[in-house]
Amino acid sequence: MRKFLLSIFISLLLVNITFGQATLPHYEAMDYTSGGTLQTQTGWVAMNTGDDLLISSGSLTYSGLPASTGNKVVFDGSGIDAAKLFTAQASGTVYCSFLMNITALGSLDATNGGYFTGFTDSATNFGANVWIRMNGVGYNIGLSPRTATTSIVWSAQAYNINSTLLIVTAYEIVSGTGNDIVKLWVNPTLGASEPAVTLTATNTGGNDLTKVTRLLIRQDSGTETPSIEMDEIRIGTNWADVTPTGVAANPVTSITVTSANDSTTISTAGGTLQMSATVLPVDATNSTITWSVIDGTGHATISTSGLVTAVLTGTVTVRATANDGSGVFGEFNLTLNNQNPAVLVSSITVAGLNDSTTISTYHGTLQMIATVNPNNATDSTFVWSVVNGTGSATINSAGLLTAVSNGVVTVKATANDVSGVFGTIDITLSNQILLPKPIYDIQYSTNQTGDSPLNGQVVTVRGIVTAKHYNYEGGTYKGFFVQDADGAYNGVYVYNSTNNPTVGDDVTITATVKEFNSLTELDPVSSFVINSSGNPLPNATLLSTSEAATEAYEGVLIKVKFAKCTTNPSTYNDFTVNDGTGNLNVDDDIYKFVPTLNSYYDITGVGHYAYSLFKILPRSVSDVSVSVANTEANIVSFSLAEQTGTATINSSNNTITVEVFTGTDRASLIPTIAVSSGATINPNSGIAQNFTSPVTYSVTAQDGSTTKTWTVTVTVATNTQSNQAEILTFSFPTDKQAGDAVINSVAGTVNIDVFPDVDRASLTPTITTSVFSTINPTSGTVGNFSSPVSYIVTAQDGTTKTWTVTVNSQTITPIYDIQYTTATPAISPKNNQTVTITGIVTAVHDNLDYYVQDANGAWNGINVIQDNAGFAIGDSIFVTGLVGENYSYTVLKNVTSSKYIDGFKNIAPVYLTIADANTENYEGVLVTVFAARCYRAPKYGDWSLYNGTDSILVEDVIFPDADLVDVGKYYQVTGVQMYSYSVYSIYPRSANDIVFVDGIDHLNNKSDLQVYPNPVINKITIENTSGIQTITLFNILGSKVMEVNPSIAKTIELDLSSLEKGIYMLNIISTDNNSSSVRIIKQ
Repeated sequence: MRKFLLSIFISLLLVNITFGQATLPHYEAMDYTSGGTLQTQTGWVAMNTGDDLLISSGSLTYSGLPASTGNKVVFDGSGIDAAKLFTAQASGTVYCSFLMNITALGSLDATNGGYFTGFTDSATNFGANVWIRMNGVGYNIGLSPRTATTSIVWSAQAYNINSTLLIVTAYEIVSGTGNDIVKLWVNPTLGASEPAVTLTATNTGGNDLTKVTRLLIRQDSGTETPSIEMDEIRIGTNWADVTPTGVAANPVTSITVTSANDSTTISTAGGTLQMSATVLPVDATNSTITWSVIDGTGHATISTSGLVTAVLTGTVTVRATANDGSGVFGEFNLTLNNQNPAVLVSSITVAGLNDSTTISTYHGTLQMIATVNPNNATDSTFVWSVVNGTGSATINSAGLLTAVSNGVVTVKATANDVSGVFGTIDITLSNQILLPKPIYDIQYSTNQTGDSPLNGQVVTVRGIVTAKHYNYEGGTYKGFFVQDADGAYNGVYVYNSTNNPTVGDDVTITATVKEFNSLTELDPVSSFVINSSGNPLPNATLLSTSEAATEAYEGVLIKVKFAKCTTNPSTYNDFTVNDGTGNLNVDDDIYKFVPTLNSYYDITGVGHYAYSLFKILPRSVSDVSVSVANTEANIVSFSLAEQTGTATINSSNNTITVEVFTGTDRASLIPTIAVSSGATINPNSGIAQNFTSPVTYSVTAQDGSTTKTWTVTVTVATNTQSNQAEILTFSFPTDKQAGDAVINSVAGTVNIDVFPDVDRASLTPTITTSVFSTINPTSGTVGNFSSPVSYIVTAQDGTTKTWTVTVNSQTITPIYDIQYTTATPAISPKNNQTVTITGIVTAVHDNLDYYVQDANGAWNGINVIQDNAGFAIGDSIFVTGLVGENYSYTVLKNVTSSKYIDGFKNIAPVYLTIADANTENYEGVLVTVFAARCYRAPKYGDWSLYNGTDSILVEDVIFPDADLVDVGKYYQVTGVQMYSYSVYSIYPRSANDIVFVDGIDHLNNKSDLQVYPNPVINKITIENTSGIQTITLFNILGSKVMEVNPSIAKTIELDLSSLEKGIYMLNIISTDNNSSSVRIIKQ
């Protein structure tokens, strides 16, 4: 830990503890002067030096709590820690509540983050520590008994920034060593007894706090501390101390407690007495009360209706407390006589559920059960604890035991009365050390989404570090890549900036398999070990660019050769290469390379997936080189549909021999031929040849000068007929078929989709089958596919096979059903589902993606990621793809089919204020933002619109000249709304989408004429010192929509609430016949 204290400073702290400590319960309202520092206020002490903990104006509020007072404290980085001193608590439970608002995550770490508050007993010992780590655009909350990261328990929910939470923590001091319990609640119910916890943990990793004597507020580096606001701190020894409810409008001022017949005693064993409460004023907003009994020398219980039941002889106090949050209560003293003596616990028997004494699953759980004797014990309650032996485990207050490490632990249940009785049982823990799992088992998936079959499971892997990952070259370290074998599915990304291995390290990692925006990764990491260093790396797998851009090579060391640079680097320094088979993105996450357009490169790097693109990440200058032409001129494969077996290729003699089935006519056979990388062949592959005699082929190497002549000889088998009766292809015309047919040879089935507008009752299929086979019905025969259709294929040797063809009509999903959600975070309810949509294209981006809407307004637009779709704005289309979340932005990706229906359609933009445009509702929707001022000069292609209250980015992603604007001028902007890097923005599509709005400022700069407000929502005021003769309002088409002839007034108010939103021209003629015009915006 980076904190340190001088001994003289510790001495001063001890003095402060004596004279500045608070008594419990304590309320800290941050009622200090704004701009001051927290660590200098009375009752607070600085724990080190650095940036101040600043007092900021304003309070955090939370519904149901009493109204906030004072200010708040803000902090976000390396600097001073401060402690609030209070009366030391050496037993029981200490509670703390506070309001928290995370305003920005900055560079917060996503593995363990950092802790920012907790209880302490000294300057170095901390307990019930609250942690924050990044999770996408939100954050998780963690809790640990001490500061060890291995003991953190994390919330499953990710919370949003700029949202105030009520956090309650508790530190329970349990007798014994290393077994104190910590708890945390997020937004618990107020005005009630202690609810179920959000998080809990038991200390198993060291000494407990000797006492609880202060609350720490801690700030550390940017990777550990986000931007935090804290307020309304309460510390106490029970739940009610820290969760008061707000005071009602007409609060209770007094409560008088009385008993039936004014009796002050109960003198019969187990006797009862009815209590009553009189609440004033009689018209209090909330006059309900809660009954309780405070034991003195005796003991009693009380029902919710106020019926007291005596238990032990002595005195008790009956209390009635107002439920309105006023804190008012009334009390009544009772004497209990002739009660039976306390029945103490005599024994406790502990057992596991179903009498189990083992946990054999990794970090598995076992519910413990305690039986208390006698069953009429006065106080039969008890507390759970665990004593670690050769193994370790944790146990919560409900007795759920969680295994941590192999060995034996002792589970203990201790009576809460004065008997001192406890019961124990030994539990054996095994399989808490995970054996390394092949990365292939994590990565290989048959799921269309590509999600790991082990998603959410804890695994251990061992492999070689092949690369370290950053957000860009020289940027923030994010994690590393590990590979345990050559080739597909054998690499994985580890998102973990805490551990910093070196390339070539042999590492063993235990972590959770996670899908982050469709990238399989390991996060968080719970164990990391470097076994050795300087090891050779796995071999880079040589691939085509199309093969490299697939799921199989995520995290794998790969290489592409002779790949042409087809785009210049983008703003983010990524570019595209293509070796003729397909595009592959090259990114600068690790090493930035600046290519020359249209040059050819050999690139080695790690396969990766981000922003809906498969990528290769070169690691250094040695990973990228200008391609050197290949000199190989070989035929590497040769096949005929009619062949009986694999062709024999002799590279020494440059000959190929292949046998075909009996009866094959060799006069016109079509070969499929593959040659050396970059080479060409003549005649080409796929061209029919007469193989009745040997055929020669000439192969020219990539260098253009090396050539080889190959001789291919085809022979006919004497008596070998084909027994193949397969359907090889099955298709309908492209305007009918949606996606590829799925042919299952084992099941003998064909499944094929058609577009929603296709009539399945009359379709004509094109079918190919095995060589020499026949099919009935024949290819080209019209069929009714409203229900499954059977086909019989007969092989050359007479073997038959029945096939069932099922044609499915795609079902339209409204875009609204994909986009609309009330969830937090706002994940699509159709996430990871394949859907078909129909709609109109509203924007197109460089043949990479486009935007579709099926209706006007909120929730009705979506971004479709599809290369070279060929659609234009106004096209009506069908699209089928997978719904995904691209960094919290809903998209349709992995498109399997799309179809042009017709063109020249129109979707009108929805007119929005900037505030409305900055919401989830309009993701992918065509919008128009009312005129606002360009208040920031364009930078990296984006600029900002500002209306005095809200702002929004305008970016040049679709229209390159979208940034040709002038600061200070007003513009009305149309475009599709986008969400990226946690910011909403608008993408204009052309120059027509950016309209300069003249006159908004010009007119208001004239001293004799004022028009306000502009933009206007309902009413607009016009002032002219010369007097106003005529006011005329025109719409953007020039049509007159309003005319007013005031009787020589100098101030006029016009009601424009009935007008449509948009741009209008206001013409004003003064009494001295001067004419002025101003463009106004109606919102």
